[in-house]
Amino acid sequence: MAETGLYHIAVTKEYAKLASDFDARWSAYINASIRGTLAGLLRKDGERILDVGCGTGALLAALAEENTSLQLHGIDPVPEMLDVARRRLPEWVVLKEAWASNLPFADGSVDAVVCCSVFHYIRNPKMALAEIHRVLVPGGSFVITDWCRDFATVWMTDWYLSLLNAAHHHTYGLEALQTLVRESGFATKSADRYKIDRWWGLMTVVATRNL
Repeated sequence: MAETGLYHIAVTKEYAKLASDFDARWSAYINASIRGTLAGLLRKDGERILDVGCGTGALLAALAEENTSLQLHGIDPVPEMLDVARRRLPEWVVLKEAWASNLPFADGSVDAVVCCSVFHYIRNPKMALAEIHRVLVPGGSFVITDWCRDFATVWMTDWYLSLLNAAHHHTYGLEALQTLVRESGFATKSADRYKIDRWWGLMTVVATRNL
């Protein structure tokens, strides 16, 4: 079952407006998120990597520049974000319009999944994690980077957005995110929370799909 209703409308409307200047507006935050994600991602020549919630394709662009042998795929529910991604990415990177709760990929069809600064928007995290588990090969890698509410400033932002922003859902702490990941059939390899500046804090959890 895909994400639907008012939430669907809120997310697509908000990011349709933000798409054109998203990278310029949030460049420092985007770059920090990418660094955190790539640090946890072991990638080998020829691997199939899926970016869930790829947005404007910044993470995929970093991977494509690093290794052209990778088979890169990205999904995002917002057409305007995907339009930006298509303009910046090589033609061999495959992009599809889809929600995390309904991935258009066969069982066991990708070697690694990344999810960067998206999880706090997902209304049904268990459904999304089940889909990620399904499309990964047994033993495949999963790296998730997101806001971390263990930091007071992030907690306050989460509280504010939960009241005023219909697209926002929930920001997790590091332990809560690890629990969700483990309960969804993954083995956690590492978990770290870190400040990227005086205001903002992120976390990165690296896991593998259980056999």
